[in-house]
Amino acid sequence: MRGDPGPVQIVTVNKEDHSFDLDTEALSRILLTPEVRDKDVVVVSVAGAFRKGKSFFLDFMLRYMYRKPGQDWLGQENEPLTGFSWRGGSEPETTGIQLWSEVFIVRKKDGSEVTSLLPLSDVAPEFKEQLHELIPNLLKTDELAVKEINGNKVTCRGLLEYFKAYIKIYQGEDLPHPKSMLEATAEANNLAAVASAKDQYYKNMEKVCGGDLPYVAPDSLEEKHHFFLQEALHLFSSTKKMGGRDFCYRYQEQLEGELKELWESLSKHNESKNVFSAFRTPAVLFVLVCLLYVLSGILFFIGLETISFACDCVVGLAMIAMLTWAFIRYSGQYREVGSAIDQAAGVILEQATDVLNKTRSQGQVAAQQKKTR
Repeated sequence: MRGDPGPVQIVTVNKEDHSFDLDTEALSRILLTPEVRDKDVVVVSVAGAFRKGKSFFLDFMLRYMYRKPGQDWLGQENEPLTGFSWRGGSEPETTGIQLWSEVFIVRKKDGSEVTSLLPLSDVAPEFKEQLHELIPNLLKTDELAVKEINGNKVTCRGLLEYFKAYIKIYQGEDLPHPKSMLEATAEANNLAAVASAKDQYYKNMEKVCGGDLPYVAPDSLEEKHHFFLQEALHLFSSTKKMGGRDFCYRYQEQLEGELKELWESLSKHNESKNVFSAFRTPAVLFVLVCLLYVLSGILFFIGLETISFACDCVVGLAMIAMLTWAFIRYSGQYREVGSAIDQAAGVILEQATDVLNKTRSQGQVAAQQKKTR
């Protein structure tokens, strides 16, 4: 989803179950966009006690990142902070992870709360001076450390897997144990390797048969598939992973299964580009009608009227099948019937091809025997 930059809610609190729910779709829209999905991640954490100004501090960080050349990124004195949102009443609005969902409270002298946002003019000058020095140092692009887990740099695509793994252990009222944290990290680590290998395979195959590219001969496409499949499996096996061999093997099996499904999908997509394949069924039925019509006439001429009548019945069924197939292709309805007609036409074509091949082989054998004599 495109639009103006702003906070995105990715975690909601389920008060009844005392758990957190991850909005995977919203997070995917951020982390899986083509321009960032393969970029390495830098994590800047802001932690602290409840309602002690974390969102307040994050807003200044956003101002610095959105700054224009020569602009005083702190803003005007009477300008309220923007970026992360609040709402009145004392109840916090959840925007992102909980550590970003606090409310900055301003109290009057009598102790009552002010629900309006704090303007910059009310911030102490010493605090603003320290912000001018601290935030640029925190966000220096040449000094930020890329996030690494088990020696592997974490990409945006990989970070999504870590989010999905960690959210599972933050269910219920108890804090997660170190063992469960380690297992979640190992799971996310392997899932990130699976996603990376799968993405590499898909990108390589897309260059061969994806989108509007022309039809590729099945043998050539299968050869490419096997080559890129081995490359993807090698990428997975060569990536440093946590959990041990047996633990990682289940994710290798998952990768192989997903790559098989992806191959079948790409193969069908490629076959749909084959013009001759698209008209295979009506062509087979048309040839069948012509042959049976001629055969029916010959049988009737030599006196085999019963067999000739049977041929006429099959001709009628074949013509009904042709009309039904055309209607299904045009309307998109009764696809199961259309698939059955396609399968029947495929069986007829396969049987006819086998008969022709056997006849050709027998002819070649007979010709060879004549030469030998």
